[in-house]
Amino acid sequence: MGRFEAIPFMRQGLDIDPENFVLHWCVGYACALVGRLDDAKLHGAALERIFPGVPCTRQLLSLIDGIEGRGGQALERLTPINIAVLDAHQQFHLAESFIGAGGLERGLDLLE
Repeated sequence: MGRFEAIPFMRQGLDIDPENFVLHWCVGYACALVGRLDDAKLHGAALERIFPGVPCTRQLLSLIDGIEGRGGQALERLTPINIAVLDAHQQFHLAESFIGAGGLERGLDLLE
């Protein structure tokens, strides 16, 4: 598969399980990375409705905020999870969001 051709297949999974946390995050994240921010926001809103406050929900929403130039709002969303104990995968995505929000130093710290 080419670049993000998996998005339609992940969406099919949401037809079967419309409240699947992982699929909403994966589709939202992929859409954000390819600039399909309206789609990313729909999945971010679903996560916020189904799983508010979860680190991955906050990470995706802050990533979208950062891409759209709302660095302050993005950093605010990250504040509650900035000190959480996270695995390496979560730390990578948290670093991404910090960097996108203008928190380069904190993002790089998380990657080290």
